[in-house]
Amino acid sequence: MSKERLQHLKRTRQGQGCDFSNQDLSESNLVGMNLSHANLSGADLTEADLNETILNQASLRLANLRHAYLFHARLVGANLDGADFTEADISNSDLHQASLIEADFQRADLSESDLSETNCNSANFTGADLRWTDFYQADLSNANFAGADLTGADLSGTNLMGVNFNNAILKRVDFSQAMMSPELQAFLNSKNLNAESNEP
Repeated sequence: MSKERLQHLKRTRQGQGCDFSNQDLSESNLVGMNLSHANLSGADLTEADLNETILNQASLRLANLRHAYLFHARLVGANLDGADFTEADISNSDLHQASLIEADFQRADLSESDLSETNCNSANFTGADLRWTDFYQADLSNANFAGADLTGADLSGTNLMGVNFNNAILKRVDFSQAMMSPELQAFLNSKNLNAESNEP
């Protein structure tokens, strides 16, 4: 992105529907901007500051957001498939109905965020902070939660087929009406979590 275009964006705070695909926006200050419906596919947003930014219905497919800041951001219905959020801060954010297929959230902070009704098929949450995160009715099939902290998370009504919870912290997690394999049911019972599920 040209310096002039970035300065215009910062001045107007409006980037709805704009095409920023494959642009270098690393370390950019985009705090509070409206980027709804924008195309950020493949963009480099490494260490970018997107706190309180509006990204509803935006496409960040395959974007690089390693170490980015998205505190209190709004990504309702956004396409985040294959995006890299490694060690990003996405806490207290709204990702309701977003698509996160094969997205990478290793060691990211998603605490107290809304991921209800999202598609997180094969997403990687290894070592992530998911305390009090809302996954209500999300598709979490084949997701990896190894070593993640899910204390107080809402996993009610989720699809947990093929999920990996190895070494995850599962204190006070709500598994009610979740779909899971008999093996996962037995694993949770062995941890005295008393999961209630709908087996396929």
